[in-house]
Amino acid sequence: MGKPYLKIAMEQTPGKDPTSVAKTVTVTFITALFACTAHGLTAGVAVEFTNSGGALPAGLNADQTYYVISDGLTVDAFKVSTTVGGSTITLTSAGTGTHSVLGYVVTSSDAFYLPFQSFKPAKNSGNEDRGDEARNLADPVEGYPNEANPSWDLKERAYPNLIGPLLLLFAGQVATTAGDGIITDPDGNTIPTGAHRHVFTRSPALVPQSISAWFADQSHDDPTSANRFFGRMAGVALESLKLSGNKGALSMDAKGKALYQKRIGDPGLTPVLPVTSLLPWSYGQMVLTWLTGGATREDFDLNFEQKLWFGSDNSRSSLFPTAVEQDKEYRQISGSVSMRSLDPTDWDAVQNATTFAALAKYASLQNIGATSYPYRMWVDMPRVSLTKGDDGTIENNPRRPYKMDFLACYDDTAAYAWKITLVNGVAGYRTGLS
Repeated sequence: MGKPYLKIAMEQTPGKDPTSVAKTVTVTFITALFACTAHGLTAGVAVEFTNSGGALPAGLNADQTYYVISDGLTVDAFKVSTTVGGSTITLTSAGTGTHSVLGYVVTSSDAFYLPFQSFKPAKNSGNEDRGDEARNLADPVEGYPNEANPSWDLKERAYPNLIGPLLLLFAGQVATTAGDGIITDPDGNTIPTGAHRHVFTRSPALVPQSISAWFADQSHDDPTSANRFFGRMAGVALESLKLSGNKGALSMDAKGKALYQKRIGDPGLTPVLPVTSLLPWSYGQMVLTWLTGGATREDFDLNFEQKLWFGSDNSRSSLFPTAVEQDKEYRQISGSVSMRSLDPTDWDAVQNATTFAALAKYASLQNIGATSYPYRMWVDMPRVSLTKGDDGTIENNPRRPYKMDFLACYDDTAAYAWKITLVNGVAGYRTGLS
């Protein structure tokens, strides 16, 4: 039985509706060389092929993603592979009818399959109602396709090797350094060979980091059932990510939008998921360095948010958005801290808008590969401002639970509002991208 899967890969620039820029190609099947005048494709670009009036060349599948390679690449010709930088595909016929190539975007060779708990992609489109037109008719008039505004909602546990892509979607940039027994983590510990340090900081770019995504639902009794749904999204960007503990595994709830979504045929992917022995971070592995004094802390969560604008830049005719940009220039980290009881120190800190340094740290009990270094993550917030306090309810109870909301603000000395350091076993997230 076919199982659900979700595959993601970073994009060079946000992918858009490819159907609006489809170009006709001819093929020399013996060399698998496609001819297309001024195709504009570059090595690494993900493409798909369609056909009208006939059949695609034998060996080429509709709705499957292929990648342009450097071999045979000229202004008017190109070859493709099933993998980034791979070998040329083999064709055994030239096909019939008219062939077209749809170019998406350059994607990284680093691909990740996520063991999600739930994934909800939504095209968010419908048909425009024309029932308000005066046509001297007593019956309904058929509608027509309206613009789509794809969105997505993802819930998964926080695995140390899989949280990185979501952090990169938020921050926009990452500096990765391989462990060598010399470089150190924020606590001053040396990072050994086999581990990698990723430092996520705020990108100044107006256009956010995005991903391409391929997904499938669970098949029915027959894994080749035509009822199984396969889909693809491009220009996928993150608007919010929440990390929270719930007396168990650390949970990640992510939401966002996309520039394009379509139903595709079976792309023939074979999901490669993390080994089950790799465990997610748990509630008990969360540590928060916080305001001195106050009541006992019971829980905390972090929210990573960025405001994005999705719309048409009038660059092409499409029923999908054609551009995404930062709507506000800042990406922010906020959160809340739950206290066991209301303490005067905490109450005064909220009333006085007290600022202080805070550090959220996540440390696994598992080591990275064969090293003796555990998976770790630090969220450094050098200046936190308390924004709200919930005074709770006075009852016949020795405790009066209290909750404080906070916001990571710019610190003049550190010259940033936040910095995220992640040490895990992933070698990179944007390999092959500039």
